[in-house]
Amino acid sequence: MENVKTRDPIPECETLEEIAGFGDTHSTAGYDDLTHEVHVDINNVWLTEKG
Repeated sequence: MENVKTRDPIPECETLEEIAGFGDTHSTAGYDDLTHEVHVDINNVWLTEKG
């Protein structure tokens, strides 16, 4: 019998905290077939340091 790994479904998240919680406990490697490349322009984003 083959070892078949199952994965948790990606939840419908409503907040960044929910998304982060899922990301903290799951690897994107397990969901590679559900991802796609995106392009993001960050030239006008202000980065601030939290202290």
